[in-house]
Amino acid sequence: MLIFPLSHESGEVQRLPYLTLSIIILNILLYIVTYFAVPATQEEFIAQEAKLSKYYAKNPYLNLPKETFRKLSPSEQKWERQQEPEEFIQEAEERLAGLGSDVVSAKPDEPAEVPDEEEIKARQKKLDRYAREFEDAYEGIFYRRYGYIPARGGFFTLFSSMFLNDGLMHLLFNMFFLYLSGCKIEDLWGRIAYPIFYLIGGIVASLSHGLMFPESVVPCVGASGAIAAVMGAFMIRLYKTKIYFFYIYAFSTKVRRGTFQAPAYLMLPLWLAEQILESLKSAGGEGGVAFWSHIGGFVFGAIVAFLFKFSGFEEKVIAPAIEKKVNLVDENFSSGMKMLQEGDPDGAAEYLRKAVESDPENAIAHSELSKIYCGQGKKKEAVLELRRAVNLYLKQGNTDNAVDDYLEISSTFPDMVLNPLEQVKLIEAIEEREKYPQAATAWKNLFVHCQRDPETKDGPEAVNALSQYGDICLKRLEQPKAAFNAYKMLLQSCRYLTSEQKKQLESKAREAMNAAREKAEAAQKKAKDVKLKQKNKEVKLKQKREETAPEIQKPKSDIPLKKKIRVVEEIKPPWKYEVTSVTPYKANKVRAVSGGMNLSIPSTKPVLFHDIYLICVFEFEQNPDAIVYADVFVPGKSHPYRIPSNRVVYSEFLPSHDLSSFNNFREFILWIMSYADSVYLDRETMTFLKTRRPRIFPSQYETETHEKNLWKQLIGEKRFLCGKCREAYWIDGRKIPEKGARTKCKKCGHPIFVRRPE
Repeated sequence: MLIFPLSHESGEVQRLPYLTLSIIILNILLYIVTYFAVPATQEEFIAQEAKLSKYYAKNPYLNLPKETFRKLSPSEQKWERQQEPEEFIQEAEERLAGLGSDVVSAKPDEPAEVPDEEEIKARQKKLDRYAREFEDAYEGIFYRRYGYIPARGGFFTLFSSMFLNDGLMHLLFNMFFLYLSGCKIEDLWGRIAYPIFYLIGGIVASLSHGLMFPESVVPCVGASGAIAAVMGAFMIRLYKTKIYFFYIYAFSTKVRRGTFQAPAYLMLPLWLAEQILESLKSAGGEGGVAFWSHIGGFVFGAIVAFLFKFSGFEEKVIAPAIEKKVNLVDENFSSGMKMLQEGDPDGAAEYLRKAVESDPENAIAHSELSKIYCGQGKKKEAVLELRRAVNLYLKQGNTDNAVDDYLEISSTFPDMVLNPLEQVKLIEAIEEREKYPQAATAWKNLFVHCQRDPETKDGPEAVNALSQYGDICLKRLEQPKAAFNAYKMLLQSCRYLTSEQKKQLESKAREAMNAAREKAEAAQKKAKDVKLKQKNKEVKLKQKREETAPEIQKPKSDIPLKKKIRVVEEIKPPWKYEVTSVTPYKANKVRAVSGGMNLSIPSTKPVLFHDIYLICVFEFEQNPDAIVYADVFVPGKSHPYRIPSNRVVYSEFLPSHDLSSFNNFREFILWIMSYADSVYLDRETMTFLKTRRPRIFPSQYETETHEKNLWKQLIGEKRFLCGKCREAYWIDGRKIPEKGARTKCKKCGHPIFVRRPE
């Protein structure tokens, strides 16, 4: 589910927000600079790293400082280990049985002949020079030079880091949130207090991150900390402001989207709570987002706004200075709008009434008065002011504001009606926005209004209103019964219909009747299908429980590992089966359960080892945290479960583990395979288990393409076991009859019953 802010009702400002727009432009310009500067420094670092690691690999007896070695990329810290498949299988079985050594050398064997002492000194001197050049390139990486690194500190980087953004989407989201909240805070606090507050807020945000991770060497960049401070000030200063949001979520196969509004005092604390929860999830290590920077900036902004407001500093110092420069509108209107922002509608109404007396053409004043009366439940006064505001907006050609005001007031008074001419113009504009339920209600209200006056009861306005209501119900709202009743009422009660109008209404009435009949039949059929589907689902669930219940507590398989492993190759089409998507479900924390593992994914059951068909191990090209992933596929599902190496509680799976995440993850994959009856691996996963070198994908797209090609061959495969000797067999599921089939184990002759896969 995604929720994203679009705008808020306090968008109007007294002055153009030059400073906020300047900050946005500065961030964009600096992003263009980084777009060209970052690759150059990164390429220099990679070249120096390759030169150092290659030389050190050829001379492993030399001394390389530990600090320098830790700065090498994870891929350069791994040493290739050549080994034949038979040796790998034998070693894996010994390690699983606890017979082998617990430590595998990370370096190649020492050379048989060691150079003499003079040659060693010369080579050590050359290695030291390569190390210094590598260190210079490492510190010269653009984000390391200008980003804030807690372990290094630096006053200049506290400022430079808040104007850099790592990626285009990072820049766009940050600047959009700054525009939403910063323009109004700049308008309230002026062009002296606001920039000082923004800069200090960014510094406090960076220091908050540094306080939580004082030894971190990861550069922290981005304006989000300073923007979080502005959002914190927005929450305190404009806590009643309604924010308009867009949402989209997927439930089963259906996608829902729409908009809603909520006050700042509700949504901004929820955002802060989300940041706190995310920071707790990443406790013990840093992720790609500096959540504590957001938290620190937001809390700082809220505290400053609270002190400004309740100490009187804003009211006594800031506000008078701003008002002298911007007080170009009517004083009563300005005072009324200010009291509205401060949450005093009664006081605002007094000033706004004076404002409309002195300036009857002020549409905004009439609009705000109608909203105040609406909140007080004064329908007559609210409708009167709304009519004046709508009339003025329509004269000015500002249809959007007229529609917005009408929809807001009509949500409180659904039966409200303006004069027919204004009502028709508004309804047509509402239909252009595709707000068909509100348009249907407005047409119906107009018809009722016309019925109350004998002169308009059977007039063209009434006929048009009810006819339009019926058309929307039939074509837009899928309410054919309501449309039929509308057409029928016109045919029975309206005495002045022309023959052409009667023919059209009779045709529409027949169409509505047929549609209503079809809808009723479809609803009945759907209810039957749902009931039948639920019944079949319960039967299948019961069968599955009966089949899997004895297997859950199955002890560790004693089938040799080499008989379990099956290699699946990438082949060209045609495939046996079709797969549209392999988008994974990412595990939050992997813990051990009986016969499987709990991935801590909401509404997801534990994954049992004996259900796993295919395992793919890989890592991504941009991988500063050295995380390896394993995608595990289970029968019948095209969406795999993704297990990151940093989310596994190794102590619950392995008897012992070391400091190397690659070694731990390799042992974890072997542990899964030891419990599985048989499992498919791709070539790259076999390579990882032999050499600890996973395949590197540039992005998620290449990963899905690779896995989709593999899973298209296996998704319909049926794996079954001999109940006596536990021998594993695989067969094309399409060849199994619907009622199942009986066969015998080729090894021991024990009878086996096979079911067709779901």
